[in-house]
Amino acid sequence: MFAMSDTDRPDAPAVRDAPNHPQLPESRPPTLRGSLRAAARAAGFTRGLFRGTREALTAHVEGVENIPEGAAILACNHRLPSDFTRLEASVERPVRLVDLNPDVRGRGKRARAIPLEGAAPGHPDAVSVLGEGGLVVVFPEGDPSPDGRLHRGNPEVAWLALATQVPVVPVGIELPEREGMGGRTLSRMLGPTIAFGKPLDFSRYWTSPALSDALDGVLLRGCTAEIMAAIGELSGQLYQDDTPAQAKELIRQWRHREAEERADNYPTLWEQRRQAAIEREQLRVEDQRDLERAAAEAARNARRYADGGAGERPRR
Repeated sequence: MFAMSDTDRPDAPAVRDAPNHPQLPESRPPTLRGSLRAAARAAGFTRGLFRGTREALTAHVEGVENIPEGAAILACNHRLPSDFTRLEASVERPVRLVDLNPDVRGRGKRARAIPLEGAAPGHPDAVSVLGEGGLVVVFPEGDPSPDGRLHRGNPEVAWLALATQVPVVPVGIELPEREGMGGRTLSRMLGPTIAFGKPLDFSRYWTSPALSDALDGVLLRGCTAEIMAAIGELSGQLYQDDTPAQAKELIRQWRHREAEERADNYPTLWEQRRQAAIEREQLRVEDQRDLERAAAEAARNARRYADGGAGERPRR
């Protein structure tokens, strides 16, 4: 007798046919030409990325030989929060950042800044660093310029120069201008030009006696204006006699007025619906008046016909 297979048994499960899946095309092995093309594209992308990174991290330095050997104050315009990092990398000697606004905190660049004077024991300040023959960096504007212009300088930089009797080296940071979409972002990413000017000598004021607070203020303001003028010649910026905070407030107000004008020119959805409702009401009133005039005319014609047939019979 023949043995019964599992598929011949009545209780055996039915065997389903395998579904007809479409046959995938056989993958071809990569050719030498395709591999070379992929390698060339990868190399081009790598070179472009390296070139862009190098331009972003490189600062074009001019006039670094104008920095004297001894103590000096580097007074620089403020364009970006990374200005001190780029300036520190462009100078071979160690430099310290001076905070002209010690009451304002909360920024990364001021976390490692030193005060003008009166530091805690064991901590340096600007007067002590300059007394030891070091270099300090000050941003007379205080905050980065919000509109790209050169703003009013803090007179503390002039006080520091007169109190320590050291020269002031003006420094101008000029960002590369890029037009078109993303031009402002590219200007911030690409490396700037850092120009060091001739040292400013204020020795003519070192022996001047202190007459009064008002005259001292005029003297400090005059020295500060001279420093800012030298910075403006190096950076090519237009001068505006206000602080960056005031300029930022003016920009905010201008943007607010511009938004209000756009809102007036482009009505809101509620105003559009209200205007459409007014127009519909006007059309309804006009239609009602037309109906009333037609009804009155029909009534007059009916009375005329009923009174004696005078006139023509109203047409249907």
